[in-house]
Parts: sequence; structure tokens; C-alpha cells
Amino acid sequence: MIIVAERLNASRRGVREALEKRDADFIIREARIQAEAGADYIDVNGGTFPGREGEFLTWLVEVVQEATDLPLALDSPDPAALKAALPNGSLSSRWTLGSIGPCRPGRLTEWLSTLPMKRREGGARALPRRPR
Repeated sequence: MIIVAERLNASRRGVREALEKRDADFIIREARIQAEAGADYIDVNGGTFPGREGEFLTWLVEVVQEATDLPLALDSPDPAALKAALPNGSLSSRWTLGSIGPCRPGRLTEWLSTLPMKRREGGARALPRRPR
């Protein structure tokens, strides 16, 4: 079983406020609580800010990677936001994607090709959201 901790989601009021204020202490505390609780991955989501999701997701990635050595689950259906969070290999080597809802069956490879990913041992995996 793999446990993905999902408290760092901009839909939560405290996280949304921490993002707006760039309150790294709040984000670090949340990440460490989840890591200490036994998470295998820390999910990061900056998605309640239209047009700014990439900016917030990038900041979350940087702050959470300082707080814990756990791999991250990048949680966004927006390839532009994911591209913003992935530049220059700044993301730790192990990570996964979540909430890639716009993918239709058979289109996952095409969608992933829009991202600046390098396939390598311990690299990216994609976990598409199941239709409801």
C-alpha cells in the first residue's frame, strides 16, 4: 500500500491562506506532520488560484522539499502548472502525478509528452484520476 498525504491542498482554507501569504512555516509544519504520520508521498496542490496555479505549485514544491525527503505527488490537471513546477530538475528525483483528469483513455502518453520529464530509474509515474 502507498499512502499519499493530501493535506497540502489549496482548497483547504489554511493552506490557501498560507499560499497567499507565502507562510512557509505553516506549509513546513503540515508537510512534517504528514511525514511523521507515515505518508509515502506528500501531495501538493495550488489549484484554487486561476492563472497563478503554476506559481503557487512551484513555491509549494520548493518549500515542501526543504521540509521532508519524501517524494511529492504533483496534484494538478493543468499541464502549464506542472511545467512551471518541474523546471531545471529542481524537483527531487522521485515523484508522481495526480489529478490528471482531462486524459481520455489512450491519451495519457500524449498528455505526458507535453511535460518536461525525463524517464529514469526512480523518476515519474502518473496516476490518472478515475472517472466518477
